[in-house]
Amino acid sequence: MALGLLGNVDAIWIALGLLAVMLLAHEVAFRRAGRVRRTVADPDAEASTGLESSISLLLGLLLAFSFSMAAGRYEQRQDLVIAEANAIGTAWLRCDLLEPDAAQACRDGLREYTHLRLAIYEAPYDPALLADLVARSQRSLDTLWRTVADAAVAAPSPNLSLVVQAMNDVIDRHGERIAAYRRHVPDEVILMLLGLCLAWAAFTGHAQGWMGRRFRLGWPVFAVLVSLLIYITFDFDRQKRGFIRLDATQSLYDLRDSMGP
Repeated sequence: MALGLLGNVDAIWIALGLLAVMLLAHEVAFRRAGRVRRTVADPDAEASTGLESSISLLLGLLLAFSFSMAAGRYEQRQDLVIAEANAIGTAWLRCDLLEPDAAQACRDGLREYTHLRLAIYEAPYDPALLADLVARSQRSLDTLWRTVADAAVAAPSPNLSLVVQAMNDVIDRHGERIAAYRRHVPDEVILMLLGLCLAWAAFTGHAQGWMGRRFRLGWPVFAVLVSLLIYITFDFDRQKRGFIRLDATQSLYDLRDSMGP
């Protein structure tokens, strides 16, 4: 399950690395502009400041766009967890429409599947472990489907269509959850965002050097804020790589508790 560009790097290290490089680019550009300024009789500080303002505006737009994409995906994953819990709960109730032996096998399979889904949420970030848990949950679904299909063949009944529909919803939610996990902010947007952050730092340093004035507190604070926003954007976009986790998983815990031991 690939996490896209820089997928194997924690968001905190991306943000800290970006901050360090931005501070370095700003300092280099500031000193270079200061040296050039001393050799120019009448430096045009207004043109340099205008360009820096344009870069800042473009960076703000791209930051807002990227943050909106990542936050939207986070909300989508939250909604899918609740939808999955509802689908499993409905299938659990409709298992009662099967014959006693098939109903017990159906409930046992759903209980196992729910435990596997929660194991995925609780597991640390380990691609091999996560892939194994996903494969096991898929096999559990396959077994559940065969149980329902065999029951439908053995004892056809109009009520079985409700069980089949509920089980199909569980399978659909499983596919949607896997697809949502694999969707992230496009690599091209990430590259443009990080590159624009560096360009903004360099142009800001150049503008300040050209004016011969250094904003010792204001610019570093703003650079920290930009890095913090980058961190939150990356953390939103990664389900298991940071501090921001899915709150909606409580619905699955409640469902598991209602199923009994």
